[in-house]
Amino acid sequence: RGLVGQQIPERDGDFPPSVGTGIFVGSKYHAQDVDTLVRLGVTGVLNCASSGIRQLPHDKYEENGIEYQFTNVSEDSHSYP
Repeated sequence: RGLVGQQIPERDGDFPPSVGTGIFVGSKYHAQDVDTLVRLGVTGVLNCASSGIRQLPHDKYEENGIEYQFTNVSEDSHSYP
């Protein structure tokens, strides 16, 4: 079974894995690094953490034109195919 996200080959481990053209799946540390998000051309952050992530730089997102949204996910659905 392969990994969903793969590191971007020309970048080091500080960058979130790319899962498609212009789509990245990262950690809370990636979400807090607005400079890197801007360099990657990120225009939106979707927080999928079940408990949310505290202390995200919402003000810096807004300053850099990055839209922030979150989901209210509590657990994986075992019935999803």
